[in-house]
Amino acid sequence: AVIEGTDDVVFTKDNVGRYQLVIQAACRAFGLEAAQIIGRTDVELADPTQVVSWQQNDAKVMQQGRVLHFQEQLQQADGSCRLYSVSKGPLFDHRRQLSGIFGIARDVTEMVGQKRLLQRVLEGSEQGFWEWDIQLQRMQVSERFETMLGFVPGEMQIQPEHWPELLHPADYPQVMQSIQQHLAGEKPMHEAEFRARCKDGSWRWILSRGKIVTTSPDGKPRLLAGTHTDIQQRRQNEEALRLAEMMFDGSYDGIMLVDADNQIMRVNPAFCRITGYSAAEVQGKSPAILSSGLHEKTYYQQMWLQLQQHGFWRGEIINKRKDGVVYTEMLSISVVRGAQGQIRQYIGIFSDISHLKAHAAELDKVANFDALTGLPNRRLLLTRFNQTLIRALQMGQRCAACLIDIDGFKQINDTYGH
Repeated sequence: AVIEGTDDVVFTKDNVGRYQLVIQAACRAFGLEAAQIIGRTDVELADPTQVVSWQQNDAKVMQQGRVLHFQEQLQQADGSCRLYSVSKGPLFDHRRQLSGIFGIARDVTEMVGQKRLLQRVLEGSEQGFWEWDIQLQRMQVSERFETMLGFVPGEMQIQPEHWPELLHPADYPQVMQSIQQHLAGEKPMHEAEFRARCKDGSWRWILSRGKIVTTSPDGKPRLLAGTHTDIQQRRQNEEALRLAEMMFDGSYDGIMLVDADNQIMRVNPAFCRITGYSAAEVQGKSPAILSSGLHEKTYYQQMWLQLQQHGFWRGEIINKRKDGVVYTEMLSISVVRGAQGQIRQYIGIFSDISHLKAHAAELDKVANFDALTGLPNRRLLLTRFNQTLIRALQMGQRCAACLIDIDGFKQINDTYGH
C-alpha cells in the first residue's frame, strides 16, 4: 500500500526482461492494466527505438551488479514523450544468484523543461549553468561557460578529474572546501570565486554558486546545480580601486576631493599632515577654510575661469594651517566631468613648498646683499640700474644716477673684510 501511494514508477524484471511486478504508477505510464504488462518485455510494450537504450541500461546493471542511474524516455499513447530519471539495481534469489533487476523511475519532464527554460534565461543574462551528478561523477555545463573561456561548445574537458587543470592552483583548495562544506550541511550553498584557465592559457575570474537540488532515497546529496558568472571586469575594477586607494593614502602630496558644490568630500593623510586639520574637521566644508586672506579676489577669479575653460589649473597659493601659520603650496586642480559633460568633482593635489621658498629667499639674499652690513651689493645695484634704464628707454624718459662716497669706509672693509 505504501508503494502504491507513490507517484514514482516501481517495477521488477526477471533475467530475460519480463516484468514481474508493476505498481499503478507504472500502469499509468504505459497506459495499460497490470495484467497487460506482467510477463511481457519492453519490446512488446514500447517503441522499439526507445527500448534499445532501456535494454542496454538493464544489461549494464546486471553486468556490474550495482545500482545505476539513467534518463529514459517513454512515448505515451497520445504521442507525447515523457522523460524519466531511473534508478536500476540487481535482484538476487535466496542462493544469491542474479534473478533480475528492479527499477524506480520518476517523471522529470516538467523539471527538465523548467531547467531548460532557466538555462535559456541564464544564457540571456550572460551567465553559465552547471550541473554535477555526484554519484556518477558527471559534470555538465552550458555553452556560455565554455565560450566565456574561449572554448567551442563541447570542447572543454569539464569532468571532475580535470578540475585541478582547469582551476588555478591557488584557488582549487578553497573551491573544493566550499563544495565539501555545502555537501556536509555546514553551508546553505556553495559559493566561490576562482580563476579558470582559458583556451589560450590565460586566467579568467569566475564566480560559482550552487546548491544541492536532488538527493538519493537514503538522503545523500545526488545532484548539485548552479551558475557560473564572468567577474573578470569586476575583479579588474576592484584591483584598480585597490591600487588607487593605496596611491591616495600613500601619497606624500596632499589630496582633496571636492564635489560640484565646492564641498570637501575626502582628504588623504598627507592633507592632514600638511594642514593640521583632521579629515572629520574638513569634510563637508569649503576649501576656503584654508584661505590665508593674502590673495586678491582677482587671483581666485582667474583660477576659476581657467578651470571652467580648460579643466585644469596649476600655481602657487598661500594658505593657512589650523594653527594659523601661513605656508606656500604648489597646487594642481583638475576637473572631473560626467558623461554629459557636467562637473562632478574637483581633485586638488598640493605640496608644501614653504621650505623651497625660504631656501630661494636665502639664496637671493646671499647673491644680492652684503653679508656684513645687510646692504644691497654691487650685483643688485647693477640689476636695478639696468631695469631702471630699460624702463626709461621704453617710456622715452631720462634717468639719473647719484654716487655718494662714504669717508673712512675703506678702513672698515680692511678690518672686517669686503
